Amino acid sequence: MKTERLYEDLGEKERQCLRQGTVPVGKTRSEMIQSIAASAVNRGWTREHFMEVMLNRSNKGAAKIFEIKEQRGLNGAKAYLDLSWRKAIEFVQRNPPISDCESALELVRLLRSRVQSMSWPGRAGPTDFAVVSAHLDIAEKVRSLTYAASIRRIAVAAGVTRETVSKSHERLRRAGFLFPVRRPDPRATSRWELRDVAK
Repeated sequence: MKTERLYEDLGEKERQCLRQGTVPVGKTRSEMIQSIAASAVNRGWTREHFMEVMLNRSNKGAAKIFEIKEQRGLNGAKAYLDLSWRKAIEFVQRNPPISDCESALELVRLLRSRVQSMSWPGRAGPTDFAVVSAHLDIAEKVRSLTYAASIRRIAVAAGVTRETVSKSHERLRRAGFLFPVRRPDPRATSRWELRDVAK
């Protein structure tokens, strides 16, 4: 598998962490690396693929690995990555990807419960709540955490403009609720993936 294809296969959030070194709020760099490893396991990477990517200096999210390399040498860095990989495999085995409709529906309803119990302050809060609720409605209807939904469809459901939806999507993406799914055909309807923000 070519390196560029590996990056594309990662989840949007993990790819941004890896490429830009953006540590999610409330997380440590070690937890960020662990999240990247879990995403890689879920997408069928090999241990060698993970090592290759994490030992590439162009990836800012690997800064901690190169600090370890300077302190303990290459073998020390590889040992750290090997441990991260084994932990990721164990995590994925305990928390397999949602693949059946009933499990997806159960998680969608759990996410809705969490969304409804959260406070949504500020001027944008009510809008973001309406937009994420519209996404949850679609996900529940199709019984899947990934689905197609145009900006117009979300705007109509949320009762706001398409421009407002686009801005809300960016906030929800940064918060970890919602991620765009890469489309083979750019002309196709936008696809989205809901995430469990509690993880």
